[in-house]
Amino acid sequence: FQRPFTGYDRDFIYDSIVEDEPHYPSSLDSEAVSFISQLLKKNPEERLGSTPGDAADVAEHPFFNGIVWDDIIEKNVTAPFVPSLNGPEDVGYFDEEFTKLSANLTQPKGPPAEMASEIDEAFLDFNYAAF
Repeated sequence: FQRPFTGYDRDFIYDSIVEDEPHYPSSLDSEAVSFISQLLKKNPEERLGSTPGDAADVAEHPFFNGIVWDDIIEKNVTAPFVPSLNGPEDVGYFDEEFTKLSANLTQPKGPPAEMASEIDEAFLDFNYAAF
């Protein structure tokens, strides 16, 4: 694992994000490096996906060559990795660094009543299926 920006403390890393170019592992192919670097452009107006038609720009990037987006949308594609779980609380795919932490639960704060209908409407076409 190699981070794209490095530093000895948080402030140094933040400065690196703003000023430096990220480091890419040599194992990444050129299309992946091109895709990531276009997403990480410093100027937001130059980033891939920042213009009208932005989703099409992203989908048409060479990194996604061979992807049939209609098959993805219609759920006609098998996921490249399907985890094998031993129940709904199986955390075997998470690092113990995180699963050994104590839970600090807080009550969720809901949106103001006037925003609730807007949020519900935004997710009307959203669906989720656990396999």
